[in-house]
Amino acid sequence: MRLISVHGFNVSDGGKSTIGQLGQKMFRYGHMSLRDVLRFNDNLAEALESSCSFGDIPVGHSNGCAIIARACELSKKFEEVILINPALEKDYKFPPHIKKI
Repeated sequence: MRLISVHGFNVSDGGKSTIGQLGQKMFRYGHMSLRDVLRFNDNLAEALESSCSFGDIPVGHSNGCAIIARACELSKKFEEVILINPALEKDYKFPPHIKKI
């Protein structure tokens, strides 16, 4: 089990000085515009899911949470997630295999 940090979209250092300090591994995808978020989040979720192992716990901030949520829809690798100021709809429902948010 590892904590995997996933930063928001508007960062210049890949989250290294913020959310990156919380995890044992960093999932970096670089700086993106809002348009890029719409275009690439699904691909980023697939990349996150494939780079993780069963039992890993993703820790996300802002758009990182949206990427984590999509990765949870794609796979049952995660049972627990940590979200900081998530960029998600207030009524978003995680898949039932997520036991702890």
